[in-house]
Amino acid sequence: MTSISSIPVGISPTDYNFSTFDLYGPVCIGVILSVFGCGIFCMQVGRYLTDFPNDQLWHKLAVLLALNIAQSASDCSRMVKILVLHPADLIYFLSLHSRPEEIISPSLSVVICAIVQFFFLFRFLQYAKLSVPPAKRGTLRYSAGIWTAATVLAFGVLLTLGAGIGEVVTFSKLPNYLYAYRGISAHSSFARTTVTWLSASAATDIFLSILIIFSLRRADLKNRQKAAGSDMISAMAQLALQSGIMITALQIATLIAYLRSNTAWADFPQIFISKFYSCSLLFALSLPRDLARNRTKTTKAQVASSRNLPIPLSMQRVTNSWKTRDVDGINAAYASQTFGPGTAAVRTSGSSFGNSEIGTETDLVGLDTRNEVGQLGTTGTMGQEPKSLTDTMGVIHFDVDEGYEKEKYGYDPSNRV
Repeated sequence: MTSISSIPVGISPTDYNFSTFDLYGPVCIGVILSVFGCGIFCMQVGRYLTDFPNDQLWHKLAVLLALNIAQSASDCSRMVKILVLHPADLIYFLSLHSRPEEIISPSLSVVICAIVQFFFLFRFLQYAKLSVPPAKRGTLRYSAGIWTAATVLAFGVLLTLGAGIGEVVTFSKLPNYLYAYRGISAHSSFARTTVTWLSASAATDIFLSILIIFSLRRADLKNRQKAAGSDMISAMAQLALQSGIMITALQIATLIAYLRSNTAWADFPQIFISKFYSCSLLFALSLPRDLARNRTKTTKAQVASSRNLPIPLSMQRVTNSWKTRDVDGINAAYASQTFGPGTAAVRTSGSSFGNSEIGTETDLVGLDTRNEVGQLGTTGTMGQEPKSLTDTMGVIHFDVDEGYEKEKYGYDPSNRV
């Protein structure tokens, strides 16, 4: 243990004793986590720009990446000075004015956190539109609710930014590092700004996470019939919940530790918490794009595989002896492309393809065309209780009600060769 009375820093002898871990622990552990988080963020940005090179947000991500790298570089410089250039020099470590990195790093952290919070504020406004039908978006109730929530959130973000800057300014005015300990300066301006910063930041993040999750859940209920959209919205809501809980729990734990103990661990989260904010932002950007891209790849794979499917036996029985009249612009070229080479088109005797009867002169090989079409399983008129035929691969469905192959599993009939 190192007694304050044995350190010539101008502090009156007290009963407060601090271990080496209490002094070096917050800085060392915080810097390690900061560098580790910066590496994760850099890899995420590289992957994002590689997968989505035409994204319009690349310049904003570049600014955020530059700020994170600058903060991590400042933290590394601080550690080199403390552990390499001045090893075991407690007087140098306690002297805040000998290292500008003590001010640069937390300042950049506050700016990064504010940028991310503003991003999620605007993202909440976008999500809120998804949860309300277009007809209700212009109502007074909707406008009042949205702008009230946005005003409260904006005030919280600005209060967090102001308190964070105030914490950095008051920290820079301390005579030495020991004055950051709440047991020594419990009623100083530094202690007040620290509590304000941690409280405002935690409250803003909690409120922001609740509003985002609520908006996404309402949008999920509104779009329940769209399976793909529902999956995407649910995934985004889960991400907002997880990131919000992680950041808020860290801030609340730090606030409780600062209020309940006489340590300097209040400086701990400001070293690396910006990396949590940055990674949360990038996850929020990449998640919907990744889901959309994976869904597109799956659809393309299904379409490509369906092009090589064998023609069903029922359609192979259709030959050139299928003679019909040319009505409603349905020609033999379409039938040849849809059902295979050497076939003719289905033509009807009425003015509406979906409601007219099959022409009695239509001649399918060995079948009574007046009552049934091939083996499609439908009788009478085209619009009466159509049944579907699924081929052996279980992909293509033929629905006589519409006269052509219907889409299933994302398959586009016009792409069939």
